[in-house]
Amino acid sequence: MKSSWYLGLGLSLAVLLTGCSSGGGSGSDDESGEESKTVNPGPALSGSYNGTITEEGAGSGSGILLLSRNPDGNTANFVNRAPGTYATGIIEFEDNNFVGVLEQYRGGRPSTGNFQGNIEGQSYASYFEGESFRMSDGEKESTFAFERQDKVSALGVSLSKIASSDWTDTQTPSVNTTFSISEDGTVGGGGGGASCTFNGTASVPDPSVNVFKIDYVASNCQASSSTDFTPSEQEGSFQGYGFYKPAGNTSEQLVILVDNDKISRYYVLD
Repeated sequence: MKSSWYLGLGLSLAVLLTGCSSGGGSGSDDESGEESKTVNPGPALSGSYNGTITEEGAGSGSGILLLSRNPDGNTANFVNRAPGTYATGIIEFEDNNFVGVLEQYRGGRPSTGNFQGNIEGQSYASYFEGESFRMSDGEKESTFAFERQDKVSALGVSLSKIASSDWTDTQTPSVNTTFSISEDGTVGGGGGGASCTFNGTASVPDPSVNVFKIDYVASNCQASSSTDFTPSEQEGSFQGYGFYKPAGNTSEQLVILVDNDKISRYYVLD
């Protein structure tokens, strides 16, 4: 179950929308998003995005973001990873404007500087840009711009496509993290340097879009010198999203971004 900050997202969004004008400008004409912005104004589509996050006083970094539109058509969940940071949250669209709330993890865990924030900006079908502000004091935290990877996103995904008994993490092979995904959506596996056991489910919100949802509980984690995380940090209910990468320069892969309200995890599995 998500923590209390997550349960208050609906109220936070309502407050933001009340104070948000329907204007706000169209944003700068960033070259990478110029065509998308001109042709397709409106809510951002579900899919995989690449982009840049510029933190106040800390420079810029490239990141990936997975966006999953909800059935109501007006809101979307997202997860985002950039070097040293991970964020998860909800955004709500109104025409080509959006507002939202997020929780960001620094260095993978809250104790290294996580924060809860508000975000706002402009949205286009394959591109969006905006700013984030700390909830605690309203100070600007960052600016960001993301462009949808239309080719990868349009591949679509299914449980049968991602089903395998031996997905193995390539980012930190020494800790031997593995996942199994069955065609009925059952998730198993474990490892992670702490001999954890994973049990959960995977689902596909929209088969035409290459984004899947994953929820699992990590349990029975042990202390290990191969990870900085404690067993209690690694245990609990993880939630997030992933996407499928077909074979190309590498074998076929899954990319998964998840958190359990204590730490975040980024997996590249093959």
